[in-house]
Amino acid sequence: MRVVAGRANLTQADAEKRVDALSEQMKTSADNVRAANETTSKGGILFAFLTAASMVLGAAAAWWGAGVGGRHRDEQFDASHLTRW
Repeated sequence: MRVVAGRANLTQADAEKRVDALSEQMKTSADNVRAANETTSKGGILFAFLTAASMVLGAAAAWWGAGVGGRHRDEQFDASHLTRW
């Protein structure tokens, strides 16, 4: 406190108030950073899960399509009803 009071030409009480205010501001900023970090990590987890789920669905669709295509090739199976809307 003496260093702050000496460098800023403040009384000891004013220097203590200034240091306490700065300390409180730093605590508030740290809490805000922690909250933002938690939100970001939850978003990352959700993004990773949705990416994995879409890859599983894509693999299942490719597997099904390969089966239909193989039957069409081997057994002359008519799959045109699957593409008509």
